[in-house]
Amino acid sequence: MADYTLDVRGMSCRGCEQTIRSELAGLSGIGDAEADADAGEVRVYGDPATEALARQTVLDAGYDLAE
Repeated sequence: MADYTLDVRGMSCRGCEQTIRSELAGLSGIGDAEADADAGEVRVYGDPATEALARQTVLDAGYDLAE
């Protein structure tokens, strides 16, 4: 397993962190995710091939991603 970091915009509280973690936890190929609202980052642990799916899941949850 590897990890990658997503720069997330609009994540402003612990509830946002939990929402993103919960959404990502249900995806095949992702073992865990750590969200940090203060840093605006989500670290995803899993198959690197899941990055596109993880990015779309964050967008579908109502957050924006930095390019």
